Amino acid sequence: MNGKNFVLSQDLFSEILSEPQLLDKIKPVLVTEEVLIKAGFESLDEPGGWALQHVFVYKVYYEDQVFYEVHFVKEFEDRVTLPQRIKFVHKLQNLYFEVTGIELPCKLD
Repeated sequence: MNGKNFVLSQDLFSEILSEPQLLDKIKPVLVTEEVLIKAGFESLDEPGGWALQHVFVYKVYYEDQVFYEVHFVKEFEDRVTLPQRIKFVHKLQNLYFEVTGIELPCKLD
């Protein structure tokens, strides 16, 4: 909001809902290589590939847009591709939690 990153708490969410003009000031954070590094991902030998434990993120170009595709590997199973491409950190955080049961450690400040 206003060029600063913050955690959207329940109280802040309630405040935003009571003042709709604040919605125009909120922009989701894009996934970038810098964000992936801050979240603990390490670069793979493959261009555009990043890994954190059993979660793999790959940069994908589709038409004129950039997305990140999330994959994960469970022990003794084949790689599974999650069906959606993501652009925003909150989506990556949600997918990471769904796969691992752990919050993605993402400090953006």
